[in-house]
Amino acid sequence: MKVKTLVLASSNNHKAKEIGMILGRNYQIKTQEEFGVPFVPENGKTFSENAYIKASQLAKNISIPVIADDSGLEVLSINNQPGIYSARYASIGATDEENINKLLGALKNRPSSERKAKFICSLVLIEGHDKQKVSYFNGEWKGEIANKKTGRHGFGYDPIFFVPSLKKTAAELSEEIKNKVSHRAIAINKLKNFLENQ
Repeated sequence: MKVKTLVLASSNNHKAKEIGMILGRNYQIKTQEEFGVPFVPENGKTFSENAYIKASQLAKNISIPVIADDSGLEVLSINNQPGIYSARYASIGATDEENINKLLGALKNRPSSERKAKFICSLVLIEGHDKQKVSYFNGEWKGEIANKKTGRHGFGYDPIFFVPSLKKTAAELSEEIKNKVSHRAIAINKLKNFLENQ
């Protein structure tokens, strides 16, 4: 199979690396930054809307197939917060630490039955010479919010996202395991199957 290049509508090199690892060596992932295309505000009301906003902006400016994802964490007992605001839950430009501390504060003294959570990923692919071919791939990863941070891997809310079946937080998992079970891995594997069956 010839190496297929996809451009990720993001400047997040960690995310680009993760996607590349899951897709495998037949795919090359470039980031939006490499093409000098400006970023646009993510003002959608859902993960899939935000993914499409990012992808369509990039697709207008380049001829290579484009992918974009929007993902975040939902906690059932607090009205599915932080949701689409996961990256800016504490404030615009918040650090992972600030977002985690705000979420732990919101769940302080709550029993495990009220700590159920899930990571969601909505991934969009835009391709075709006229950029009219749009495909969506979604993934969910269920777990619960731990009382404190554990683990050094990953990013975002990984240190407090506890996966009962593995008895570890996402930040305690190796890249190899995480890239098989995470919300993003599920969505990317659906994308991979789609691309390989075209």
